[in-house]
Amino acid sequence: MQHFRSKITKNGTLLIPAALRKELNLQPGDEVLLRVRDKELHIVTQKLALAQSRKLVRKYIQDNVCLSGKLIHDRKSRVN
Repeated sequence: MQHFRSKITKNGTLLIPAALRKELNLQPGDEVLLRVRDKELHIVTQKLALAQSRKLVRKYIQDNVCLSGKLIHDRKSRVN
């Protein structure tokens, strides 16, 4: 694993080195999620975080279930 150095500017901006941006396929304007674990800053792309969330949720849902369809059906049945 390669390590990189970067500085935080006065306004809190952190420069992500070009090699890391390339490896993560980060483009200007992409959104990332920041979280702290054990006093370490972790930066995750929004796409990766969404994929991880979907994978986690899928473990608890049957393959033939459409959650959006089920939600719409449940909401309509409450109205009637």
